[in-house]
Amino acid sequence: MRDDEMLRRPRLRKGCRLRKDEAVVLVPEGIVRLQGSGFAVLALCDGQRSIAEILQALGLQFPQTNALELRKETLAFIEGLEGRGVVEFVA
Repeated sequence: MRDDEMLRRPRLRKGCRLRKDEAVVLVPEGIVRLQGSGFAVLALCDGQRSIAEILQALGLQFPQTNALELRKETLAFIEGLEGRGVVEFVA
């Protein structure tokens, strides 16, 4: 991801809701179950934080995780959810 893309601000799409009690995202077509740190990532996707800020917060939350691996997995997770219509980016 280029540096300018790190400034993009992801959020849940309209009609999608994050359910903490079940670690799922309710989407118009059904449910997306979250595993591992998926909930932590999506909880930070509020449309206010940039990708860079999300990665920084996750680094503090999971200090034992390799920074490069955290970046790679987080970006892939967010991009995957964007492709599924769960996440969008604020202009």
